[in-house]
Amino acid sequence: MINDAYIRRRLVMRAVLVLITFLFCGHKMYAGIEVLTGSSVTTAGSSIAGSSTSSSVADSIPDRIYTTQRLEVPPVVDGKLDDACWQLGEWQGDYKQFVPVYNAAPSFPTEIKVLYNNSSLFVAIRAYDQMDKVTKRLGRRDNYLGDIVGIQIDSYHDRRTAYEFNVTAAGQKMDIKHSDDGWDVNWDAVWYAKVAYQEDSWTAEMEIPLSQLRYSPDPVQVWGFDSWRLIDRL
Repeated sequence: MINDAYIRRRLVMRAVLVLITFLFCGHKMYAGIEVLTGSSVTTAGSSIAGSSTSSSVADSIPDRIYTTQRLEVPPVVDGKLDDACWQLGEWQGDYKQFVPVYNAAPSFPTEIKVLYNNSSLFVAIRAYDQMDKVTKRLGRRDNYLGDIVGIQIDSYHDRRTAYEFNVTAAGQKMDIKHSDDGWDVNWDAVWYAKVAYQEDSWTAEMEIPLSQLRYSPDPVQVWGFDSWRLIDRL
């Protein structure tokens, strides 16, 4: 259930990149991750120019650079992030607060990594915190309870529609389809997410089948992407 309090308190961590390169069945496709400004990404030794967004409030935020990799052996989605594939690529961090202080340093660090294969996106998020204070509340699907991490994918790159995938610190999944008509919380995609706990952080692992997304038939794909975190007690 989404309410005004959740929207006001949502700590949007506009973290990563502008472009990710995907190779599907031998065809090269570009999926863009839109932060607040343009950027570039290097993958498999090639460099691709980024494109800037239309958000004027982000002029002071520097461009981001990220390198993603295609994996051969997918991870077991258990939240632990101990599969060999998570040694590939790089972690991206340096999130910024949205509220209560816009563009300020976050209360606790957060890191994200994105990998892919022919059928799915794989997302790992590490949320550092004082673990005895993390809010873990079980609830029904699509109930926003406790600490949360999530992503949004604008697969048409129209800045008007998006697919959102979130998971709470208790392991509860939430998914939303965004459009000009509002938020559709009744949209239930088939995807997988688990969480795990370490001494200094909790981790989330997601697998999002590409079959659950819709995008144009263009041979070159540019998508938008947003990563965020909510610390419930703040």
